[in-house]
Amino acid sequence: GSGASSPTSLSVPVSLRWRKEQVCSVVLPSCSQTQYDEERQTPEVRGPPSLPKRSRLRSRAHNAFIGSSREAQEVRSMIEVAAGCAYPILILGETGVGKEIVASSIHAMSSRGDKGLVVADCASTADSILESELFGHKRGAFTGAASDRSGKFETAHTGTIFLDEIGELPLQGQVKLLRVLQSAEIQRVGSDKIIEVDT
Repeated sequence: GSGASSPTSLSVPVSLRWRKEQVCSVVLPSCSQTQYDEERQTPEVRGPPSLPKRSRLRSRAHNAFIGSSREAQEVRSMIEVAAGCAYPILILGETGVGKEIVASSIHAMSSRGDKGLVVADCASTADSILESELFGHKRGAFTGAASDRSGKFETAHTGTIFLDEIGELPLQGQVKLLRVLQSAEIQRVGSDKIIEVDT
């Protein structure tokens, strides 16, 4: 967790480590390195009614992955370690290895598991509206902004936000994202007001 005095790592090709920037970095194995089970569909997991909600969340998180290989087992262990991390988590991996599933599982097992998980696709959202989608906007900030609107960071307040394809974020958006990571503050497009967020 955030109180660790030294970096934590798991065996390659799956690794989890803390960087100097206080970002927890998760590296997933490539598709060719991971052999998944033939059965691709995951049955819905329902914990017995007597189980605490946290236990049901942990059960769902553990059953989100299909696979019995060494790498798949390491991913499950890595999720447990990352779930206790208080830092932002950077998930690295090729297309199709399951980064969103990892993010969802980490969220479910974390202390924020009973809060919302908000997903923002930085690749499929047009650059012209991406800042507004992430940080919100003030009425009149641009053509078509008929009212104030909350962004995904505000929506995810006290929960978790997953920024998919974060490498596609425009430079201006990267500057604002850095501010969120460093000071947990955002500004809506067209507004000077500082809004504190906890994601």
